[in-house]
Amino acid sequence: MAKYKVKDYQSSIKPNSAGAENIYIECVFVNSGGNDKRVTYRVWNDERHPDLLALKNLLDKGFTGAKLNRSKIELTEYLQRLYLHLTFPDIDEGKYLQVSAEKV
Repeated sequence: MAKYKVKDYQSSIKPNSAGAENIYIECVFVNSGGNDKRVTYRVWNDERHPDLLALKNLLDKGFTGAKLNRSKIELTEYLQRLYLHLTFPDIDEGKYLQVSAEKV
């Protein structure tokens, strides 16, 4: 997993092209070289996270906490299977999190 500092983070719930509610997250990460990486993901509920609002709250807590505490998150894009693998240091003692997502 790549480690990033979170420079900026925003999320919103909006309908996707098929009309289903999804979470859209916009992030600016800082990599180990000090370079910004801007990325947007579309995240949706699944069997692991059936409640969309609870999932949004979890992501908001993880990204916002990392930004405020200047701690690094770990992130792997497994986009062939439409997953993001995340570890937030301030949530469940850095417990691994998998969410259904795609890069927008």
